[in-house]
Amino acid sequence: MERPWQPHERAEVDGRLPVTVPTLVRSVFGDEVVDRDFHGYEHAVSVHLGETMIGYVGVTDRVITLIDSAETVAGIGFVCTHPDCRNRGVMTFAMNIAHEEARRRGLSFALLNTGTPRLYPRYRSAANLPLGWLVSELGALAWPDDLPVNLLGSW
Repeated sequence: MERPWQPHERAEVDGRLPVTVPTLVRSVFGDEVVDRDFHGYEHAVSVHLGETMIGYVGVTDRVITLIDSAETVAGIGFVCTHPDCRNRGVMTFAMNIAHEEARRRGLSFALLNTGTPRLYPRYRSAANLPLGWLVSELGALAWPDDLPVNLLGSW
């Protein structure tokens, strides 16, 4: 990278899948994961340094079941930062935008599946979520740790 990224750099919320997204995701996750699992996200956030995409957060509205009621949550996926731009606040910036956008759409929770929970301090595990799943409360509602939850559905 020719210069350091700054928080005032351009960010976009866009569900279209620019050709640069798979390139960035491959640099972080590898070809096999991208070819098998990656798809476009309707509320994705991308962060750019000049014309180079340096950060990406996939966000898709997902319906889960809490007891007998359906709840739409922000499903977070393929969170990645360009390897040359790590530890510079790029992902914090992108996640803040993703959460603001989810709140704007009236969502109360974001769910993320990860093997590295320490990278996501605003997310926490919950007794009723499977191993690797984390929740972030986006507003005044508290995640109901004691209620049965079903994540199957529109994932």
